[in-house]
Amino acid sequence: MKIPEGELMEHIVPIDYFPGFNLEGFPNRDSLQYAALYGITEAHTVFRGTLRYKGCGSVFQAFLKLGLLDRSPHPCLHPQGPEISWKHFLCNILGQIDPNIFLDMFKSLIFDKLGRDEIRLRAIEDLGLLSEDAIEKRMTPIDTITNYLHKRLSYDSAERDIVILRHEVEIQWPDLKKECRSISLVCYGEPNGYSAMAKTVGYPTGIAAKMIVDGEIQQKGMIVPLTPDIYSPLLNRLKREGIIPF
Repeated sequence: MKIPEGELMEHIVPIDYFPGFNLEGFPNRDSLQYAALYGITEAHTVFRGTLRYKGCGSVFQAFLKLGLLDRSPHPCLHPQGPEISWKHFLCNILGQIDPNIFLDMFKSLIFDKLGRDEIRLRAIEDLGLLSEDAIEKRMTPIDTITNYLHKRLSYDSAERDIVILRHEVEIQWPDLKKECRSISLVCYGEPNGYSAMAKTVGYPTGIAAKMIVDGEIQQKGMIVPLTPDIYSPLLNRLKREGIIPF
């Protein structure tokens, strides 16, 4: 499967495992390289994807339709330029000359641009992108919206993140019988403590670093942890930190 640039979010699929999380998935970069790394070059299909809560992809499609993911410099977003609000900026993108347009008329223009999708419109409004709030300009639309969402969507003291991983291997045995095996991981962050992302990235890195210092890893250079002498003790020590697959 080869997906043209800008069409990634048109290939979203519903996820049927963990129904309580209400997930969707979409492709994540080049998956074919993993066939050789994992020693499964005979596999007919190798796929790596990203999991998100349902509706996330539609919101990113809205960003795309509004030009907010454009990586080219925009004259309205020059850091030394005059102050501009999100409403004013979107008016500029939509070709609306008068930034003082009434809000209802402005929302109608946005609604049409988003394919008359009410969920996308509500997401854009809830994120404050129809407001008169001044933009912290970062030259390009994608850098500006990324900086804005980084602050807008930061966790408060009572919130936590979650990391969900799922591996599925479909097997056809010599007698032509088929089997599907899977392994999953669900890790929650701690309010006012380590996030799930910090734990699932930081703990393996710290454990691997200590293995090098203690001489358990003897290989030199850049090493991919795909051999049992590395990943077996690493996975066992992750269990002590509460990172337990099932």
